[in-house]
Amino acid sequence: MYPSIRNHIPFTGINEDHVEEHTVPNWLARRLDKNDVLVVPGAFDPFSARLAALAGHEAVYVGGYSSLAAGHGLPDLGIAGRTDMVEIHRRIHSATRIPVIVDADTGYGGPASIRRTILDLAQIGVAAVQIEDQVNPKKCGHLEHKQVVGIDEAVLRVRVAVEAAHETGTAIIARTDALQQFGVGAAIERSNLFLQAGATAVFVDAPHTVEEIAAIPRDVEGPLVFNAAATGRGPALAVTELEDLGYAMVIFPIEAFLAAMSGARRALADLKQFGRVDTDPFITFDEVNEILGVHDVVAWERRLLLDH
Repeated sequence: MYPSIRNHIPFTGINEDHVEEHTVPNWLARRLDKNDVLVVPGAFDPFSARLAALAGHEAVYVGGYSSLAAGHGLPDLGIAGRTDMVEIHRRIHSATRIPVIVDADTGYGGPASIRRTILDLAQIGVAAVQIEDQVNPKKCGHLEHKQVVGIDEAVLRVRVAVEAAHETGTAIIARTDALQQFGVGAAIERSNLFLQAGATAVFVDAPHTVEEIAAIPRDVEGPLVFNAAATGRGPALAVTELEDLGYAMVIFPIEAFLAAMSGARRALADLKQFGRVDTDPFITFDEVNEILGVHDVVAWERRLLLDH
């Protein structure tokens, strides 16, 4: 709302300690150098990104699964392309001043497409871009029967992404889905090659056992991301346990989305069955307006009219 006056209207509810941190070059690398684990919730639309900032989170992660479901009503099966996803990321980034980490899938094509994707996202101002080694079209990382490209092509993707991001201060997170197809050893090998290619952090998706989760940080020689999505596909470890094992960053990409959709489904079912909705547990209308900055916009408009 009101993009041309964004800098003149204060963002209500935003944690001022983290305002504009997304503009710091290499923000993710600097943050992962700290001793404490970085916990990042998922945002699936602009409003959920504002809620994350309001709750005091340092950053948000925009994954393909939840943002596609919320923004287009589509499954994360490689249906959407670069244009669709860049627009989603643009809207979410414009709504918050905390760093935004985005999922760019496979880069949406060959090396030229990967380069274009990274440059488009860097121009928006995202703090970090995640790119992966699945074949096209890709699948959600917690679905079965995934396949990955050969190791040389996988490393090339990361190198192209890192080179494209080099002058922008945008970090590259390199994800591998090789564990399901080739085992944990192959996933660790790819992770180390991705780090050698310049990735700021690496991400082995969907380990199935505690043993696999523990083995990865023992042998990967750089910052590690862990996907703690509540999909039921792997063990649920506490953030403190993951930190003790050596993970530097833990993402919760779908939890806010699942909570929002659960509440919406319940309200719609009650309306159909009972002809009413119990709004007692809901966020209030006034609270939503406060988060959106409605009163700030109205006050700005009044001042504008008085000045003229």
